[in-house]
This record gives sequence, structure tokens and C-alpha cells, in this order.
Amino acid sequence: MKSGWFIGELVGTFLLVFFGCGSVCAAVSTGAQVGVFQVAIVWGLGIATAIYLTGSLSGAHLNPAVTISMAVWSDFQKSRVVPYLVTQMLGAFLAAAALYFIFGGAMFMFFSIGKGATSFGGVYMIVAAIFSYMLANMLAFGILSNVVDSYAHGKIGVGFIPAFEDFSLWDDVVHPFFLSVGVWASSFGPLVLVFVAASYLVINSSQSHSDAFSSDIQTTVGSPYAGVRNTLDQSNTVKGALADSEKINQKHLDQLDDLENGRTPAVVDDTEEENFQTVNKMIADSKRQELESVVGKSAETREKESSAFIDGLYKLPFPVLVLGFIALVWGLFFFPSSCTVAGYTRSFTATLNPLIGLDTIRRLGVDYMKILFMGLALMAAFGFVSTILEKSLSAFDMPGVGNVPARALESLAWFYIVIVFASILGLAMFKASDRLRLNS
Repeated sequence: MKSGWFIGELVGTFLLVFFGCGSVCAAVSTGAQVGVFQVAIVWGLGIATAIYLTGSLSGAHLNPAVTISMAVWSDFQKSRVVPYLVTQMLGAFLAAAALYFIFGGAMFMFFSIGKGATSFGGVYMIVAAIFSYMLANMLAFGILSNVVDSYAHGKIGVGFIPAFEDFSLWDDVVHPFFLSVGVWASSFGPLVLVFVAASYLVINSSQSHSDAFSSDIQTTVGSPYAGVRNTLDQSNTVKGALADSEKINQKHLDQLDDLENGRTPAVVDDTEEENFQTVNKMIADSKRQELESVVGKSAETREKESSAFIDGLYKLPFPVLVLGFIALVWGLFFFPSSCTVAGYTRSFTATLNPLIGLDTIRRLGVDYMKILFMGLALMAAFGFVSTILEKSLSAFDMPGVGNVPARALESLAWFYIVIVFASILGLAMFKASDRLRLNS
């Protein structure tokens, strides 16, 4: 048995299902379905394309019914029936998986990348980033609320992605956005407040240390360039520094020339050498600042700023650190409950009310501890995947836009983690529907 039939049936069935079911997905998700003809014609084009491309390889059965009929009523070898059926099933499954990816994960990935449009500057890019955030949230939080609400009322056979046949800007975009705001506010709102207060203290402390450091340099260092704090704003000093740097470079060249000709090289004063290194560093910093002011901060600069900020957090007063830790624990503990309340109530005020969330935790009992454990495991898995992607794709980290490939793959991983998390919450709600007094 030659292998050409396998390729033919696999590719042919893939094209048939991809074009046919893809037309249904596109028509339903966009609300553009106006009749049977527009779907049927795409099915016809898909069949025709598959037959023309793969007919010479496998006969283009593309359907188990055709294969069985050929085996019963024609001279098709019966030993090929099962391999043909398995191959057709595999092709159809791959097509369905591709469509699920395109009309779910791929869209979420595209919208997640769009959230970084602010790095290009301009009002239009900021508006585009806001829309991208809301559309990404529409998919992620729409899945979570749809699954939780459906499972809570006994509808465990529904799909993950909500139906958009009657698309409404308020119901499908704005309302989920406010629900997600309520979830994050009720869970991590205290942590945000502590973080804002801590950031204020860190920035003030860093600024005071920076001012004191600059003042010390200006009064203690004997270099003529010690008073330069910002080379971008003091171009005259930079020009002088460049001129002096050229002189010192020339002295180094003269030293090399003397060595080559057997003469004793002139000794460069240690102070001049130190000034030379200072000037070169100042010039490099000036060029880096000029470049980053145009294209954005580099990965190295962002890493240094993050390290400096974290070091500042460690120096915060102990009571602030304790409050931050308590707020973090509260957020991690309460987040699944807040998502659950938002899912089955669809109410912004109920989501903000911590008493409703605590009552939900009480009614779920031990099941909530299982939800919490699995949620933390998912977060740990995402953190591990994210770290691997950032490290392995670090070569693509560009100033201004960041690491776009890593961000794309991270958003894809996050999308499917949301689906798993939504399923965990939904199944817990289904099991506890009586305790929660939900109508089936």
C-alpha cells in the first residue's frame, strides 16, 4: 500500500472540513449569515478544491460513508477501509482544531499583541490599544462568565466561547469589561492601593538619594565634567567632552606609534585616563538616552529600572511590607470567588461586594480549596512557560515594542489556561448548585 493515499485523504478531508465549517464559524461569529446559500457554496468550493488536489492520490473519498459504500458496492480493497476511516477522522479533527485556534486563541493572541500599540505613541495608537484590551477581555472573560453561568444552571454541554449571533457592543464588550474591572478591584484592589503608596515612597526616596548623590559628585569630584548631570540638556559641555576625548585618543595613538618605532612612549596622566573613561561613559549614556527617547527603553534599561525598584521595595518600612503581603494573600484567595460571582450573577455591584464572594466561599466549602489549589497550579504553570519563552526568545526583545513573539505565545498559553480555569469553576458550580440555591 503506497503512502500517497494517506496524504490525499488527510489533506482532502482537512480542506473539506476547514472550508465548510469555517464558513459556518465566520458567518455565525460575525452575524453575517443571510441564508443557506452562502454556507453551501463554500462547502461546494471546499469539496471541489479537495477533489481536484487529492483525487489522483486517494480517489478523494473524504467521507467514511463513501469509503464504506465503495468497499461494499465496488472493488475497493476491504483492507483499506479502516486506514481510510482513521485518516479521514484525523484530517477532520485537525481542521476542527485549526478552526478552534483561529476563532479563539489566534484572535485573543492578535488582540493581546495590539495592547502594546501604545509604544508607538500618538492618540490613535492609544485608542487602538484600549480597543485591543477590551476585545481581548471580551474573549477571555466572555469564556469565563459563559462557562460558569452555563454550568451553574446545568448546561454542561455548551461550548466555551459565547455565541455572538446577536452581537451587542454593550453586552459583549463593555459589560464584560466592567465585570472584569469588578473582579480585579474586589480581589487585588487593596494590593493596588498598597502598591501605589509604596511606589510613592520608593520614588520619593530614590529622588532624594539621586539629588544627594548628584550634589556630592559636584562638590567632591575634581573632574571638569563632574557637574554634568544631563548631557542631553547641556550640549556645550558634551561638545567640550568630545573634544577632550579626541585629544586623549590622539595621545593613545601617539603611544602606539612610539612603541612601534622603538621610542619611549609618553606617559598619560592617571587623572587624564580617568577623565577619558568618564567622558566615554558619559558619551555612551548620552547616545543611549537619545536612542531610547526615540525607540523606547531597551531590555537592559528596563531590567535595571526593575531591579532598582525592587531594591527600593525591600527598603520600605516593615508595616508597609506586611500590609502588602496581606493584600497579596487576600487577592490570591478571593480571586476565584470573585470570578465565580461575576460569572453566575453578571452583576457589577455583586462582583464588587466582598460579602457575596465570602458567602460563595462558605457555600462551596472544601470545593473552594480545591479550586484555589488548582488555580495556583495553573498560575505556576503559566509563570514557568512565560519564563521559558522570555529566555528562549530574548533575542527578539526590541526597544519600544518588547518581545513580540514571546508575548504572542504567552497570550496563547493564557487563553487556554483561562479555558481550563473556567471549566474548573463551572464544574464546581455545577456540583454545588443546590448549596448555592441556583435555578437549574
